[in-house]
Amino acid sequence: TGAIFKKSEFAKEGIPVIKTANIKSNKINFNKLSYVSDSVAQKYKRCEILYNDILFTMTGNQDVGNPNYWVGRVAVFKEKKRYMLNQRLCIIRPNKELVDADFLAYYLSSSQTQSYFMNLDQTSGKQTNILLGKINECRIKLPDMRMQKRIAEILKEIDSKIARCDEEINNLEEQAVKYYDELFIQNHSTA
Repeated sequence: TGAIFKKSEFAKEGIPVIKTANIKSNKINFNKLSYVSDSVAQKYKRCEILYNDILFTMTGNQDVGNPNYWVGRVAVFKEKKRYMLNQRLCIIRPNKELVDADFLAYYLSSSQTQSYFMNLDQTSGKQTNILLGKINECRIKLPDMRMQKRIAEILKEIDSKIARCDEEINNLEEQAVKYYDELFIQNHSTA
């Protein structure tokens, strides 16, 4: 599980800290990071994130609304730099001999597995929590490694296409706002 950093241990720069808000559905948002000093990071060494670790949110909303805020969101950590993990997150560190990290992350993000985790929650109001022991009890039937890698590659390709489409949509929206301003706002103010 992640470290329970004291408020006084956070700094303006240093070692980045991943919080639950940084974990979206199968991706990590590296905006709005918090930081701790090297000495604080050393104190919580066990919470250092390694390449190909799967980050799992133990707190979130129930199965309503935006899946980017549900409990049980996962993302594979693909950074080579040093990062720390904050509280209410845990690391799933796959055995490279048995499971492909990308495959496991996709499996954990599936609707069936998400429903499984939703049913385990220890709800407190609108916030949903999963205990670490319950995550450890999750059993997975794995195909052979070759099939895991193939499935993960297909899904990564689809995610890549979705990301490109999202980027294109954002660009078109920015262009539309620019044209609107040019046609209506600027022309109207000179009339």
